[in-house]
Amino acid sequence: MNKVEMMERIAEASPRFKARLAGLFLLLYSATGAWGYFMSGEIVRWGDAPATAASILANETLFRLAIAANLVSAACYLVTAVLMYELFKPVNRTVSLLAAFFNLTSCAIGAFDSLFQLGALDVLRGGTYLSAFSAQQHQALALLFLKLNGRALDMGQIFFGFQWLAIGYLILRSTFLPRIFGAIAAFAGLWYLTRLYPPLVTALFPYSLAVPGIGVMMLTLWLLIMGVNDQRWKKQANAHLEKSTKNNLII
Repeated sequence: MNKVEMMERIAEASPRFKARLAGLFLLLYSATGAWGYFMSGEIVRWGDAPATAASILANETLFRLAIAANLVSAACYLVTAVLMYELFKPVNRTVSLLAAFFNLTSCAIGAFDSLFQLGALDVLRGGTYLSAFSAQQHQALALLFLKLNGRALDMGQIFFGFQWLAIGYLILRSTFLPRIFGAIAAFAGLWYLTRLYPPLVTALFPYSLAVPGIGVMMLTLWLLIMGVNDQRWKKQANAHLEKSTKNNLII
């Protein structure tokens, strides 16, 4: 089976299967992203440039794997975005598309922030083009890149929050998922938006990380295990199609 045939089968699959597939990729996103984030945190010694440099060079393979995990995580979430759009399009196509674009922006920033980690590694490994800098300057520059990586990660989480607010709205308006998950998704989105004000994130840590993570994981497990109600999804999709057809005829 080639990739085109596989994508066609996924497109023709039942809503429940798509929901479970979305839950699977959301779980893969969480697992790879969490591992990469944890491993980077274990290697980097914040506030101590020489110790950070020594730790990264001593654990270069793990550091590279953490970067790779971040990229895989972004790829998994892009798949989730497409499946989520397909699931919630019958509820409100505009909001579903908006959620997908928020997701795309978040993933793009998440993938781009890995460049700062690679930049830190390149600086520490040195090269003739960096000979004008002293060892201490190499270490300070590498730590600066890592701090910029953290800032970019927070920026991506802001768009992540907007996306979950949109998903929460869509679930609340849907008939094929328990509406409690709409409230949970919206609540998680609000917590992600605390990154708009970094001092608030610091004051609420570790709750600023754990609370939205728990909310997203609850929805992930529901999608993975239960999926959606096929009959109700099709009923809402047919109603949406009839409404769109009627509006087109009026126009």
